[in-house]
Amino acid sequence: MYRNPGSAEATHLMDSRIIYELFQSPDNVEGVMSFLEKRPAKFTGNMARDAPSAYPWWQPVEINRKARVRVESSKL
Repeated sequence: MYRNPGSAEATHLMDSRIIYELFQSPDNVEGVMSFLEKRPAKFTGNMARDAPSAYPWWQPVEINRKARVRVESSKL
């Protein structure tokens, strides 16, 4: 997985947990029903409301701060 948790076993456990939660989501039920009924799916889920409980599984990196640029005069 992208941004892995450190080992193959930890990655497998996290992947299994996320898949298990996603299979219980209303969007999964809608996807299966729309397929069986041969109609377009109407997904209503979003990450803000329906993200798996393990999300995010990584330490976020702060990228909004501006880097300090050190300007030095030429030594020539």
